[in-house]
Amino acid sequence: MLYIVLIGADYIVGFQAKKIKAEYTREAEVIRKKYESLLLKEHHSFSLRHQELQRNIAKVDCNRQLVEALKVREDCGLQPGKTSPLPL
Repeated sequence: MLYIVLIGADYIVGFQAKKIKAEYTREAEVIRKKYESLLLKEHHSFSLRHQELQRNIAKVDCNRQLVEALKVREDCGLQPGKTSPLPL
């Protein structure tokens, strides 16, 4: 009779262990999804910021080229509004 009680106790302990393991797995999945979502949002924000910076860099480069063209035009002695012999 004592042997049967021990087997029953092992069964209860094993059942509780499986229950705890299942609960742990569920909670871990919830946490994983939460942080995956946060990571995706941050990646999206980073991508938008990167695109914005790339556009600003392109504008700065365009303005630098314009300044250089105007300097060349000024060095040639042309006044603003007059036609330039050099293509801009």
